[in-house]
Amino acid sequence: MSDILIVSTDPAVSGKVVESVSREDRKLIRVDSAAEGIEVVAGRTVDLVILDRGAESGEGLQLLAECDSAAIPLLLLGSPIDLAGGEGYPWEDGVFDCLPLPVEASLISARVEIFVRVKRRLDRLRAQAVIDELTHSYNRRYLDEQMAIRLGEAKRYGLPFSFILFDLDHFKSVNETNGHQFGDLVLREAAQLVRGQIRKEEVLTRYGGEEFGIISPHTDKIGATILAERVRKAMAANVFETDERRVQVTISLGVATYPLDEVETVEALIGCADKRLYAAKAAGRNRTESG
Repeated sequence: MSDILIVSTDPAVSGKVVESVSREDRKLIRVDSAAEGIEVVAGRTVDLVILDRGAESGEGLQLLAECDSAAIPLLLLGSPIDLAGGEGYPWEDGVFDCLPLPVEASLISARVEIFVRVKRRLDRLRAQAVIDELTHSYNRRYLDEQMAIRLGEAKRYGLPFSFILFDLDHFKSVNETNGHQFGDLVLREAAQLVRGQIRKEEVLTRYGGEEFGIISPHTDKIGATILAERVRKAMAANVFETDERRVQVTISLGVATYPLDEVETVEALIGCADKRLYAAKAAGRNRTESG
């Protein structure tokens, strides 16, 4: 199923687009303004945005920027622009095209078919580049990308944004006592357990070794601490086992939140969470520190 967002103030234009691209395997979302389009892009996975130049004023350029940063293809309906990056258009690496109005239904249909196929291919390639092979969590590269996007969003809209950094207590001992194959099993199952505790909009990443990060957008300090404690308790109650071994592993967690922690950069936010993680370890492990 492909989700296609149609942004147009003209019912005739949006109606023609709907008629041209409707299929059983596509979900069409219609909004009347770029501001509404931004909310849709921020809150769900979208495979293509079709933007009518008539709806571009105001937040239109911001919608283009959001699509670019999220690698969402965009088809602009209206007079052509400088596709190489004309003044005012923040396009960099995304998939972008423009069809002048009035546009034929067959042209819209053909462009959409191409864009949907390109998006699927990009998603497959991106997944290969940003997924940690062992734990199937997102990797450090993806963490850095998403932290920059989410912190920028938090600053722009005045929203809270939290990051939780945690690692497995005494994991070196787990490896030495039980072998690296069992250690790998623990990492895989720990990641799976955490994914079951977080919300859809939250992202689990492997920070490195036995360290993991949880990106928690639109979440204040209290909400992030509650999440961290839920993850900690689930991990402490879990048993990692094979036919020959049965081990329990705890975790220590550090929570940092913008803007409460008065950090302005991704590096500072991660550094704050890192300091609290090590404070949790120094205080006895199997605990959450949030400042």
